[in-house]
Amino acid sequence: MAAVLAVGVRLGVARWVAPLLHGATVVLVGRAGERLGGPRIALVAAAVYATSPQTVVMAAMSHTLVAFAAAIVLLFAIAVMRNERPSTALAAATGCSLGIAAASRPLCALVLGLVVVLPVLVFAPARARILLAPLAVVAATAVPFVVALFLFNRAATGSGFVFPQTTYFDEHLAPANVPYFRYRKGCNALGFGAAHGCDLTAPNAAHTPKNALTNLGDNLLAWFRLVAGPMLVLGPALAIARRAARRAALTLTAVPIMLFVAYSLYWHGGTCFGARFYPAGVPMAALVVALGANVRSRRAAHVLVAGALAWNAFAFTRAYREIGDPQWGYWGIDDRFARTRASWSAGRAVVMVAFDGEDVRNGELGWTTFVPTGGMWMPNIRALAALVENEPFLDDGELVFAKFHPALVQDLERAFPGRTLWLYIASEHRERDVLERWETARERFDLRAFRRPADNFNGFRTAPPIWPQVDFFVPAPDP
Repeated sequence: MAAVLAVGVRLGVARWVAPLLHGATVVLVGRAGERLGGPRIALVAAAVYATSPQTVVMAAMSHTLVAFAAAIVLLFAIAVMRNERPSTALAAATGCSLGIAAASRPLCALVLGLVVVLPVLVFAPARARILLAPLAVVAATAVPFVVALFLFNRAATGSGFVFPQTTYFDEHLAPANVPYFRYRKGCNALGFGAAHGCDLTAPNAAHTPKNALTNLGDNLLAWFRLVAGPMLVLGPALAIARRAARRAALTLTAVPIMLFVAYSLYWHGGTCFGARFYPAGVPMAALVVALGANVRSRRAAHVLVAGALAWNAFAFTRAYREIGDPQWGYWGIDDRFARTRASWSAGRAVVMVAFDGEDVRNGELGWTTFVPTGGMWMPNIRALAALVENEPFLDDGELVFAKFHPALVQDLERAFPGRTLWLYIASEHRERDVLERWETARERFDLRAFRRPADNFNGFRTAPPIWPQVDFFVPAPDP
């Protein structure tokens, strides 16, 4: 996704990348529905996918790219279901999609690879030989992406099978006294047992099957709330009950199930902006909902479709209101830094972000893992809300946002010569935010009294913390 955004930046259309990918995925889901069951199925599947808050809210991250890739793989699978021989172009696009998914979310790519093979086994075992050529094209076009991924891993970590995120977790653990977020070496590895997780979602950092089931429940509930509501359950049931649609419905329903099983091996189940690890399954879920709503009674069909879309409209309204909350935003993220960037007129600058007050708030939709009040991980999330405003090519933009720490100011001055430094103190209530030149703010800090923070320091507070368990935000002087 970073590469796609980088191209978008160079073309001057960076902010259109995710919306266009989402719109293209809607079209592909509709096309898949048309190929499987005609224009009626196409319209309902596209409408359900387009209006699902799960797809729209996640459309600012790599999930949109993975969902787009999944929709292309879905078209290949449907061609096999229709006893057709997929075209070379479709096979090549499918292979590229698998490779792109592998570079973005490898576990999703593994499941999507099964989506390519599963219809051959279920619908066309006798024709497997005829399908060897398209499958070979899929493999051939996917391999370069996978090889590039392994080479990148090898260059970054020394092993093609070890991802940079795993190494980062091992080498730059969260500060040991961050409540609820204690990490251990190996915590990002797949599997169960000691050091597979952090204390918030895996007590004592030991990911267990019981913990995986809890995570599964959280994510299924998020899907229910954000992907068609009751029709997420009723749709597959109605489709499977009809003999004509049974095999297709079972095959499509298997995709989300496989995703949930695969990600049960990863400790960080949790939810944030919905079930964020499972975007590859939403196109299939939307299509199964459409199949289920295609009942004989036209009136009943209209009721089912209207119910699904009304649910999505209600959930979307709630989601939009929660994300756009003028005081809190969602999970500590709001638009204050975007507004700062849009209205900036003071020349090229580095804006350092610090924090003042208590800024933990849990969402009301139940679409995110509960964050214990006082956990104080939120300042880091607030800082990320500023950092995402930076250009992919960091020094290109008028503004560069950075986390503030007194011991790192000189590093920023060296890294960005010719830019003025500013200090932004984000408050619990944005009307109390302070934005001032560092020349003025510098007088309040004795830069010699602060130790350098850990590489992944969570945030710096300019006032004493409200909660006693977060004293680590006030740095102690060197002995």
